[in-house]
Parts: sequence; structure tokens; C-alpha cells
Amino acid sequence: MSRFKVLWIDDQKEKCRKDIISVERLISALGYEPDIHVEDDISAQSLSKADGTLNRAICARDVDLFIIDYNLKNNLFGGDVVEEIRRRHDIYT
Repeated sequence: MSRFKVLWIDDQKEKCRKDIISVERLISALGYEPDIHVEDDISAQSLSKADGTLNRAICARDVDLFIIDYNLKNNLFGGDVVEEIRRRHDIYT
């Protein structure tokens, strides 16, 4: 079975637990093995610095799907994350 890699970016990891289970079931129903990584270290520094946790998560994974919460903490929005992914990582979103 082929793996389907998801990077889930959300500042409230526990609140999205049920959603994660639903997405895992959907991916499994499509015939893939779900591989979902949730990143909850949300800050502008974590995103923009080369050694930032969020930046490393984006760079380190061959991601099939990004799921990004829009209202993040620390004055950061999902749109900011998408812009950074497009600008620095040359990933089509």
C-alpha cells in the first residue's frame, strides 16, 4: 500500500483530533496508508528561520497534502504559511 503524506498545521492539536481521524479514514478508503504529521509550533520565526520547527517540517517531508488552519496563534494566518511555502519552497499549493 502506498503512503499518503499529510502535513497538518494547526495551533490546537488536540481540538483537531477527530478531524485527523476522519482524514485518516478517508485516505485509507482511497487505498492509501495515511501518514499524518501535525505541526503545532506556530510562530513567524518557526516558519521563516532555516532551523525553525515549522520550516523544517515543510522541508523534510515529501508532502502530498497540506492542511492548514487559517486562524493560527502569534498573529500568523494560514495564508501567511501558504505564501511562505510558495515563496521559499517552490511547492505548488
